[in-house]
Amino acid sequence: MDKIISSLRFRDLYYLVALAREKNFSRAAERCSVSQPALSNQIRKLEDLLSVKIFERNSRNVRVTRKGYEVIFHAKQLLTAAQQLSTIKDLAVEVVPPEQAAAVDLKLPLGNS
Repeated sequence: MDKIISSLRFRDLYYLVALAREKNFSRAAERCSVSQPALSNQIRKLEDLLSVKIFERNSRNVRVTRKGYEVIFHAKQLLTAAQQLSTIKDLAVEVVPPEQAAAVDLKLPLGNS
């Protein structure tokens, strides 16, 4: 699991979601402003990293596999969370009252704790 976390790139998740939407490597590459071979290479590396075949490919179309839908769902969640984190810098800095702070669960879903 640690290898996956340290190797994941948001750029690759963005490519993944673009390909799922476009269902075409050339259009997805155009949407991402990269070459089609570069996008295809990164998608294959992501599939290898996750040990999951995300897309079925043939010369005419691209289809999402059953496991691929799960991966894409989580990729979208990660991209949304990253976008939300990037907006935090725009929020005013304020101190959270102790009664509200106590309600926040700071346990992280990492490791075996």
